[in-house]
Amino acid sequence: MPKYIPAPPFAKNGLASDFLFFQRRYYARSPQIYPNGQKIPRPIDLWNDKIHFGKVDAAGYFAFPNPGALKKISRDKDLQTINFVADAYFDFVRFVLAASERFKTCMTSIIDVTSPTKAYTDVVQSYYNYFTNTLDQNFINLFTTPLQKAQITSFVDYIDQYITYVDMNPSLSHTLSSYLASNAVSNRCSGLIIEFAKPGDSYDDDGNKWRRYLSSDFFDDYTKIAGKFGFYIDKNIPWRIVANMNSKGMKGYMSKYAIANATGNFLTNFLQAEYFSYISFKKYMFASYQTFLDNEPRIESWIIKNCIKKSTIGSVYTTKRIISERPTEFLLSSDPQGEEILSVSYKNFLNIYPESFFIEKYIQIRFLESGYRLTDVRMKKFVKEILYKHKKSKDLYETITFLQRQFYRFGAAKEINDAIKRITS
Repeated sequence: MPKYIPAPPFAKNGLASDFLFFQRRYYARSPQIYPNGQKIPRPIDLWNDKIHFGKVDAAGYFAFPNPGALKKISRDKDLQTINFVADAYFDFVRFVLAASERFKTCMTSIIDVTSPTKAYTDVVQSYYNYFTNTLDQNFINLFTTPLQKAQITSFVDYIDQYITYVDMNPSLSHTLSSYLASNAVSNRCSGLIIEFAKPGDSYDDDGNKWRRYLSSDFFDDYTKIAGKFGFYIDKNIPWRIVANMNSKGMKGYMSKYAIANATGNFLTNFLQAEYFSYISFKKYMFASYQTFLDNEPRIESWIIKNCIKKSTIGSVYTTKRIISERPTEFLLSSDPQGEEILSVSYKNFLNIYPESFFIEKYIQIRFLESGYRLTDVRMKKFVKEILYKHKKSKDLYETITFLQRQFYRFGAAKEINDAIKRITS
C-alpha cells in the first residue's frame, strides 16, 4: 500500500514562479517525502549540496575519468562506469534478482535495476560538440561583423577578436574547464552514477517521483540494498544510484584495484581537466581559424569618396568595392587544378607561435569566463609569474598545474572578499 502524506509534492517546470519556489523547497526540506529512519541510508543531494560531485578531486580541482578506467555495464547499450562501480553494480543486480526469486523483496516492482538507461557521459566529446556547433559557429557567423572580419589578417588578430567575444559573453563557457564546471555537464561525467529511468520520468517532475518511487513501501528496500553495495540514492532523482566512496561496501570493490578511498580514485582513475583544457584550447582555436580562412578567404572593403558641392546636382558620390586575398602566415600550396590552398599542420602551427603566446591568451580567457576581473597591472604580473615558471621548468604539464593552483587560489580569495563585502555592506 502506498505511503500517504497530507500534501504530496507537485513541483514541475512551468508552474508559476512562486509555486515552483515553495514546492522545490518543500521537496528539499520536508522529512515526510524522502524516507528516513535509523536503518535508511541517507541520500545524496547533487542539486543543492554536492553540486560538483565527481567533477572535482580531493584537492578541489576539476577532473574527469581516464577512458582506460571505464568498464561496460550493459550488453545492449554503450553504458560505462568506473571499473569498481561496475563491479559493485553487477553484484547489486545479482543480489536483487536472487532476493526477488525468494520473495525477499518486491523492489523490482518499482525499479528495474537490470536495465540501466544512463551512465558515464564523455565530457571531452560533449565539449567538442559544444565548441564546434555553438561557440565556433556563433563567433564566426554571428558575432564578427564584416568590418571585424576585414581587420583579421593573422591568427593574432583572430584570437584577439575571440577574446573580445569572450569578454562580451561572460555567461558562456569557453574552455573545457569552465564547461565541465557548468550545469551543462551532468555529474554522470564522473563515471560514478547509474540511472534506471522509466518512460515518462523527468528530473523536474516531483509529483512523478513521489507517485512512482518515494511513496512505495518497497522504496525502503531499494535504499537499503543499494546502500549495502556502496551506493547512495540521489534525493532529487530517485531512479539514480551514486557511488559512495566512503562506504564500507564500495571500499571493498575499490580495494581490488588498490584504491583505498576517494582520493585514491581521483589519483588513479582521473585526469586533470585544466591541462587538457589548455591543450584543447590550442587545438580548437587552430581548427576555428582554419574554418574562418576557408569560409572567408578574401577581404571585402569599401572606399567612399564624396565630393560635396553647394548643390546636389554638382556633388559627386562614388563608392568603390575592393576585394583582396586575405593575408595568412600559413604556407600555401597548389591543388591539382592549380588553385592555391592552405597547407599547414597543427605541428607547424605551433612552431609559428611560442608556448608563451598561448599561455597568455589562455589565462586571459580563463579570467574573463570565470568573472575574475584584474587590472592591467595585476594581469601582467600574473601572466609574468606563470611564464617565468614555464621558462624555469620547461615542463608544460607542470606549468599548467602551477597555473591551476594560482588561479584557484585567486578565485578562493575573491569569493572570501565578496562574502566579506556582503556581510559588511
